[in-house]
Amino acid sequence: AFVAAPQRAPAVGASAAQAAGELPSAALSAAALMTPMAAHADEGSVWIPALSAVGAGFAIGLAAIGSGVGQGIASGRCIDGISRQPE
Repeated sequence: AFVAAPQRAPAVGASAAQAAGELPSAALSAAALMTPMAAHADEGSVWIPALSAVGAGFAIGLAAIGSGVGQGIASGRCIDGISRQPE
């Protein structure tokens, strides 16, 4: 049988958004959106976010190439082993 988890009762005088927990998530979202801006707020430059995107692209590309090469080597060795033992 399913037993629901106990829920906290909303505080007296609290709004529906605070009772539902939406306010903290909105505050966290605003903080997450403003964090990259704080990294270069002094100069007003776009170099940090732009180069971060380029670096992330290179990292993802190298990870994809590396895993492809690794799987290719493993498959090739598997085929070599099968060809030596055809039975």
